[in-house]
Amino acid sequence: MINSINNIISLIPTGIVFIDNQRKVKYMNPYARDLLLEEDSFEKDIAHVHEGEDIKDKVILFFEKIKKEADTELPIVTTFKFNGKQKLLVIKLNKLYDKNNKFAGIVATIFDISTISCGNLENHNGSCTQFNKIPVVSNGSIKFIETQEIVFVKSLGSSTVIVTFNNEEYLTNFKISELESKLSHRGFFRSHKSYLVNLSYLKELMTDKTSNGEKYKHIHYFLWKSRKPQR
Repeated sequence: MINSINNIISLIPTGIVFIDNQRKVKYMNPYARDLLLEEDSFEKDIAHVHEGEDIKDKVILFFEKIKKEADTELPIVTTFKFNGKQKLLVIKLNKLYDKNNKFAGIVATIFDISTISCGNLENHNGSCTQFNKIPVVSNGSIKFIETQEIVFVKSLGSSTVIVTFNNEEYLTNFKISELESKLSHRGFFRSHKSYLVNLSYLKELMTDKTSNGEKYKHIHYFLWKSRKPQR
């Protein structure tokens, strides 16, 4: 029976990873191994499978969050780095329980959307370093927002809110620093530590002074009511 289940899971064109309550990798189907890893990672802490301390912290945060919340979560859309290349992934996390109804770990279902959001990865050495479309979770599904539709991005700490030209707002799992680097080729400007602005919508840039003489910048923008800005 177990062998049959393993054979079925192995054929699914989706990454599937089982992680126990100590964050150790217990099972990966071949698709997940091909997508994420080259070396053997079984019995390793899932956080240490990833490259970069900030990404390791992100993995631990996701794991601890799912432990405390509902049985199912909305999909997570985020970038991870494996084997020197950045991948843009949609990850669905679900709890696992033992026979005593205690938390036993997590099953992660993984979809690679790097090509959809980043375009031709051959131009980026197979790494998702720039966004042409930004994936967001909307009503339980993944929606791709064209960069020219975005007026500005506002930071919410470890996440951001995207505001489009028709005043729609979308929450993302990306830090503003992540979007700053991935949207730099699209004419976005970091006007403030908490704001990233599309210069196509820029109306006025003003430099003011505070009471103690320090300078700070305000971005004034306007929304196109009838059409997007022409590029």
